Amino acid sequence: MEKWNKIADQKNLTEGPTWIDGKGLLYSECSASLTWFWDCNKKTNEVWRNNTGGSNGMILDVKGKLYACEGEGRRVVSYEKDLETELIADSFEGAAFNEPNDLAVHPNQKIIWFSDPNYGGRDLSIPHESVYLLKNESEKWLVERVSFDTDRPNGVLLSKDLKRLYVANSPHDFDNENIRRELRSYIINSDFTLGEYEVMHDFGNGRAAEQLGIKNVLLGSSYNAIGAMGTAARWSKKEVKDPEYFPIDQHQGTRSEDPYSVAKWIGEQVGDAFARRNPQMSIGSMRFNGMWDDNKFKELNKNPIDDVWERCQGFWTYLHIKDAATACRMAVENPKWKGHEKFFLNANDTMITVETMKAIEIVYPKVEIRNSIKGFQAPLLTNLAKEKFGWEPKYSWRDNHFS
Repeated sequence: MEKWNKIADQKNLTEGPTWIDGKGLLYSECSASLTWFWDCNKKTNEVWRNNTGGSNGMILDVKGKLYACEGEGRRVVSYEKDLETELIADSFEGAAFNEPNDLAVHPNQKIIWFSDPNYGGRDLSIPHESVYLLKNESEKWLVERVSFDTDRPNGVLLSKDLKRLYVANSPHDFDNENIRRELRSYIINSDFTLGEYEVMHDFGNGRAAEQLGIKNVLLGSSYNAIGAMGTAARWSKKEVKDPEYFPIDQHQGTRSEDPYSVAKWIGEQVGDAFARRNPQMSIGSMRFNGMWDDNKFKELNKNPIDDVWERCQGFWTYLHIKDAATACRMAVENPKWKGHEKFFLNANDTMITVETMKAIEIVYPKVEIRNSIKGFQAPLLTNLAKEKFGWEPKYSWRDNHFS
């Protein structure tokens, strides 16, 4: 599995990642009107440019010139770090653009396509949301509308052979049956306008998976569907609500008392309903469990938990984010069930240093024990995930490489 590292954690929406070979990554923090630069050699982030007009999509041309769509500024520009902004275009037929979003630049440096949706909710200055063509003729940029069938064009991308423009048509009017959420591939005509398009993928117009012919669906659930840590937030440290039995499997009932846990439980009831309606679908409720990364595992390895009352309402269970991702991939790729199943996803062991049966004896002395639990084995069973799509957790905070 590829190793992913977080390189930034901004407070606002980030967009427009643009790679500068051998140097690092430029990206926009839209609502803050900042362009940031992540130095891949120093592993540092710094503000590269201020007051960028809510810049969104950015792209470098073949000579390294940076172009950007400024959504709040309602214009397409180019700029360098220490130079004035160069205005490329800010209007069409005398009206200000809506909210330029993303762009593609031809290698000849004289052609730019860009999308102009309206995500800001402002009154439309132009009564359509379209893709435009910019042509540089005699050092002047001319604007031409080239899409007449887009509802809210977002991302645009030029194909490697320069023959097609890919456009993400992403309207939010889900109730309108005539509007399509599609990834489109437009033919580029000899004059750089757009011709007919092919639908590469139909994302559905707010339609259910069944209508799109999707047979395998995963729901983001939680062990809170049976009332675990979410419900525990309103209890005192040593206040617990007994489960029906140990070890806990997918047949355990809920003990939810809080909105979050109830919402997860209701989501699973919806899964049951869809399965009754579409018995040939494979629907999986993925009961994720306190997902942690390497740093959290190292912290726990360094400072192990000896107190059985610590996180006891969640049955002392946890999960590495990599194991969670693997479970989703395997369930999508190789489902061996029909209908709706509920899968506990957690590490094989607990997060405490007290053996599980001893911890249960102290915290849950009255609960039925259907099968003995060995050592530090987790009291939530994941064997259904192994049976139905071959998943087993790989990571434990006790592993040597976390020490």
